[in-house]
Amino acid sequence: MNLDEMSVLLSSANLVIANSTGILHLAAALNTPVLGLYPNDPSISKDRWGPYSVNSEVITPKPNKVNGAWNNDMSLISVDEVLNTAIKYINY
Repeated sequence: MNLDEMSVLLSSANLVIANSTGILHLAAALNTPVLGLYPNDPSISKDRWGPYSVNSEVITPKPNKVNGAWNNDMSLISVDEVLNTAIKYINY
């Protein structure tokens, strides 16, 4: 897709779920609800790179730290956690 086609697709979506990518930020800029998946390390976290939109949620791996180090294990984000958060935005 080119940028115009991607913009039309994202603006018509009920929700965009993605990690910290240009697609997530483009959707947020188009006021499409977004669910971002982010690690905890401050240099790559939601606090630095998160979607700046009223219609956004962010999920990070829990716990935030393990043995004093930032927990960036994205596999710890469960499908159920993403699904339960996404359901808030999707009308059946």
